[in-house]
Amino acid sequence: MSNMPDMKWGPPPPPCRHGDHIDTIETPALVVEMDALEKNLVTMATMMKKFPGVAWRPHYKAHKCPEIALMQTQSGACGVCCQTLVEAESLVHNQAANDIFITNQLVGKTKLQRLAVLCRQATVSICVDDPSHVVSLGLVAKEANVNIECVVEVCVGSRCGVQPGKAAVELAKEIIDTPHLSFKGIHVYGGQNQHIRSAEDRKQATDTVVEHAQRTLKEFDEADIRCPYVTGGGTGTFAYEACSGVFTEVQPGSFMFMDADYNKNLNEAGKHQELFHQSLFVLTSVQSARDGRAIVDVGLKGVSLDSGPPELVGKTKLQRLAVLCRQATVSICVDDPSHVVSLGLVAKEANVNIECVVEVCVGSRCGVQPGKAAVELAKEIIDTPHLSFKGIHVYGGQNQHIRSAEDRKQATDTVVEHAQRTLKEFDEADIRCPYVTGGGTGTFAYEACSGVFTEVQPGSFMFMDADYNKNLNEAGKHQELFHQSLFVLTSVQSARDGRAIVDVGLKGVSLDSGPPEIYVNPNLSYVIGGDEHGKLKANTELGQTTINKMEVGERLWLVPGHCDPTVNLHDWLVGMRHFQVEKMFAIAGRGPGV
Repeated sequence: MSNMPDMKWGPPPPPCRHGDHIDTIETPALVVEMDALEKNLVTMATMMKKFPGVAWRPHYKAHKCPEIALMQTQSGACGVCCQTLVEAESLVHNQAANDIFITNQLVGKTKLQRLAVLCRQATVSICVDDPSHVVSLGLVAKEANVNIECVVEVCVGSRCGVQPGKAAVELAKEIIDTPHLSFKGIHVYGGQNQHIRSAEDRKQATDTVVEHAQRTLKEFDEADIRCPYVTGGGTGTFAYEACSGVFTEVQPGSFMFMDADYNKNLNEAGKHQELFHQSLFVLTSVQSARDGRAIVDVGLKGVSLDSGPPELVGKTKLQRLAVLCRQATVSICVDDPSHVVSLGLVAKEANVNIECVVEVCVGSRCGVQPGKAAVELAKEIIDTPHLSFKGIHVYGGQNQHIRSAEDRKQATDTVVEHAQRTLKEFDEADIRCPYVTGGGTGTFAYEACSGVFTEVQPGSFMFMDADYNKNLNEAGKHQELFHQSLFVLTSVQSARDGRAIVDVGLKGVSLDSGPPEIYVNPNLSYVIGGDEHGKLKANTELGQTTINKMEVGERLWLVPGHCDPTVNLHDWLVGMRHFQVEKMFAIAGRGPGV
């Protein structure tokens, strides 16, 4: 048994080992093609030599790998951009970069104290766009006796930043007048331009950004304040900023990997961009294939696509399953004879019994057809040594969020009928099927009272989310059975000119079931503002046209649209009672589903 994996709990094991053939990689796996990655890096380094006097500072958030950051700085990058404090800390901790620009605003004393610690270990600069940022940074810098370099963010889109021109100068003056702070320059990033498809339109939009930067620099000149640092640009536009004669630094990040969105950009010849190669892929396996459909093992937790929970395919995974079967009672779904064969071989090798549950398709995902097909697969399980047939899995996931209780009940009745028909086939084949499981938070009561199901599987009821809260009960009112217990706590990091930006974006809340709602504040609505940002807008559905003035540091409670994938994005769950922290739950088992 020396070839069996060690199952002591800790970080998930890697999907492969050095030297393994690609066919042995366990899926889903994030894979980078090294030749393409290195070509992209050489292309960027070579291209930037055409722009003397302009540095390049790639974004760490694109890869979050200290070793790749080191590759970039060794190839000529002047430093690294980070969007979050933890990104910057990971770089310093791993000695992967010593010049870091946090292209974001930080709020909260604890975060700023951590920033001050970093400023002792590396050259770190940070964006500001409000006098309150300057005051907070100044107090922490004084307390820590460090200098913090501040970059004024200039708004050239719809997110953070002061207005171009005099407002940037006024904020710079406050920085200059604050001990322990120094003014470094301006951040002028046109994020909204990066994915404009036409090169001509992209260039024209970037010209407007350049004009805003020029106008702002003119105001600095007139105020006799030196502004030697102008940074911005991304993978879609960096060449335009670099040749402008205005920008002293550009910040491409995605060029190392590329993605489907950037690959749709057109070059000056009107063809899809060919400058950088696609190097990043998500490797997936078909886990179910029958009746004209194929299901793969990558879902929301791997690529932001709601394809449902993965099943286990691949020998190493099955060996890990066999180890678990020695430690606990574990059963697993199957819907194909190949699953039975693979499980049987591993169970025999490990000398364990594995309980198998036949998945019955009552939607459009995994499973055999109801009826005889389930019986035939159960026979294969029964005939395979070291496997035992436990029962059937009949889960109507598509029914959980049907709004009307009457419609939800009617859809569940159809699921129950499929289960009954399948059980009848088992009776006729003289095979005992004592276990029928399914149901979720939206329908479990209907399955439970059906007289057919022996088990139900509600999960989200513990937390609830904005999507489930829209379900109606039998009285036609929004459900009141379960209470909202899960929230994403967010802070306003930028507030001016009738807009507010919060510090939760795509990396903090799942959007597959719609945007989060703002708890007890229906006049506001949340709109995604990027990977790390959200925008607060007036809820036009309630007739609101403007939002009330908000303060930097103000906190809001977001109700996520979908609790499961949102939890998967976080490391910790903070248990609160009466506005006091009572418990810290470490979130285990998160990831894409390996």
